[in-house]
Amino acid sequence: MGKKIKLVETRLNKNLNRPIEQINFSGDLLNATAAHVLSRKTDSAAVVYLDTKGKIANMQVASIKTLEKHKAEVIALAISHNAAAVLVTTNIRYDSVNLKAREFMDNWQQAFFNNGFNILEHLQTWKDENGNIQSYSFADENMIKNLRNFDISPLVTNDVIFSKSRFFSSRLELKDIGEYDIGEDGDLKGAILAIAEDMSTRDKEHVYVLSVDEKNNPINVSIASIGGRNETYANNEILFRVPILSDAKGLYFIHNHPSGDTTPSPYDRMTLQKLVAGGKELGIEVYDGLIIGAYNADVYSIINNDLVDDSYFSTLKTPSVKEEVFQYQVKENTMKNQLEQYANENYEGFIKDLISLEKGIKDEDTLNQIYQEYMKQDDIPLLSKELDELVDKTTEIEKSQKVYLNVHNSFAKLNVESKYEQGKTYNVVRLPEGSVIGDKDYSGASFYPLDKYIYPNKFNENLTTVQFKSGQDIKLYFKDRKPETVEANDICKAVDTANKKYLEQKTEKESGDKEKKSSDISRQKKRQKDIGEEL
Repeated sequence: MGKKIKLVETRLNKNLNRPIEQINFSGDLLNATAAHVLSRKTDSAAVVYLDTKGKIANMQVASIKTLEKHKAEVIALAISHNAAAVLVTTNIRYDSVNLKAREFMDNWQQAFFNNGFNILEHLQTWKDENGNIQSYSFADENMIKNLRNFDISPLVTNDVIFSKSRFFSSRLELKDIGEYDIGEDGDLKGAILAIAEDMSTRDKEHVYVLSVDEKNNPINVSIASIGGRNETYANNEILFRVPILSDAKGLYFIHNHPSGDTTPSPYDRMTLQKLVAGGKELGIEVYDGLIIGAYNADVYSIINNDLVDDSYFSTLKTPSVKEEVFQYQVKENTMKNQLEQYANENYEGFIKDLISLEKGIKDEDTLNQIYQEYMKQDDIPLLSKELDELVDKTTEIEKSQKVYLNVHNSFAKLNVESKYEQGKTYNVVRLPEGSVIGDKDYSGASFYPLDKYIYPNKFNENLTTVQFKSGQDIKLYFKDRKPETVEANDICKAVDTANKKYLEQKTEKESGDKEKKSSDISRQKKRQKDIGEEL
């Protein structure tokens, strides 16, 4: 008798475990979380999970070390609670050169972003010498979105489920809705072939997720998305739900092409890349993306760039075997095959490198913009006249949108070693005396550009160049007051004006010194002449 595998889906869990503690937040959420993390003696953070209506689904408070150790569980908590966004509050005191909070946030921004979540706010909070709560917001930086620009309702007053000692609970539960006969062996091959047979007659695109254990044995199957004739939408937050609740160690991303053509689209490859990145954060390995053809149930492997046969399953029994076979194939590949493999595994990187090689473009922002424009066009082949025109047009637009700041090397320091994080470096630029914007004096204010945006000036060895996008907001830091956000264009104009004024004063001083020296020489000669006449 053949073995079965369950077809499951996620449902809202009506029988939630009682919370360990409940905190009634009637005031401002961020102030409440700030007060909570400030009660802790160690560097800590509160992660608050919100649904699409702004209602709080859960809150996690722990030391930063503990959160880092349990990062996979924290991301899983967001997914299992059907969250739409998160808020983060830390108790690390703000300091413009303290990279600890920034590094913590960068890591968590990327982790949440990889799995489709927005961070609405990162609040850094501490108590001043008078015991008053002070805070600094990173809300306008990087991937963090301001709450007012996010499409959810205003925050509502509600109870917060606060987990103090455990790292996993769920608002979702698994529900059995069917099963597949996967043969007497009940192995991975039987599961994939059974899924392929079912999907081959679907008239709309479906996305299935096959969850597996640490030995690649099938656990269950879930339908993550149903779309139209030639497309469907699937993001990490949906795709990882069942694997998380099933305690899976790996998964296969499977979808069908009702047209019968199993050739993966660029979007198929990009979705798989995002899934792999998200899986790394969750500790769930994404083994492959499989495409099922209509009628004949052909199975195409995106990773191997070929139709699946018996040899495919023999190399996927355990992760170690798969890895060894892959390494062996790389050694035996020709240059052409290596390029093909690179294109299949990292489509975005392949396109960017090809454009960079052909057009000599090195700027990462320009390459990102070209790639985005290229992906919008379905009919532009690589290495074509149409692509050349797209590259030239995008490059010109990018150039017109950039502004540059040139400062004397004495005002810019590159690769400064951090006092707080061993092995970490940063760049800092200080605005010169006389940098005025409107009626405010920004002399001595500092900002911290990333490596790729600051470099020695190509034409003057005494200058350092900083690159901005026109209209970009730059956060300026001060020793004696809170940071302020100023437009890059205004900074460039202010520094340019200050530089001109400095040069004018310098020229005027040098001219005055020259006249004074000439006058002194004349007086000295006259004095010598007078002395000679007296003798």
